[in-house]
Amino acid sequence: KMIEGRVREFRLDERLRRSCETDIYAMCAFFGDLDTIDNADNSVIRCLQYYIKEITSPSCKQQVKKYQELAAQDVRFNVPLADACFEDRNSFCSSVPPGSARVIRCLMKMREKLSPTCRAV
Repeated sequence: KMIEGRVREFRLDERLRRSCETDIYAMCAFFGDLDTIDNADNSVIRCLQYYIKEITSPSCKQQVKKYQELAAQDVRFNVPLADACFEDRNSFCSSVPPGSARVIRCLMKMREKLSPTCRAV
């Protein structure tokens, strides 16, 4: 649960926050105090993942890669996928335990039956 919270709210991960502060300002077009970001849509994590090749800080890049690896293995850490596919996951994969990419594989098997929102992610 703690890691899942960190994926949804970057400010909970002090290491990510410290190592990526410069890149957040540079690439995510944010000006101001990091504590004032409305992160309800997890835009900072998504921004960093999108621009990972342009991240200048090696420690930031390492932290963002860690989050990408988690997202590839567990739908709970892939916030855009988890949000877009919440209903489909409940309908088609509710008995599948999370982790080891099991839910992601289940959703891929059910691709033709998924909602357009889920398929788009």
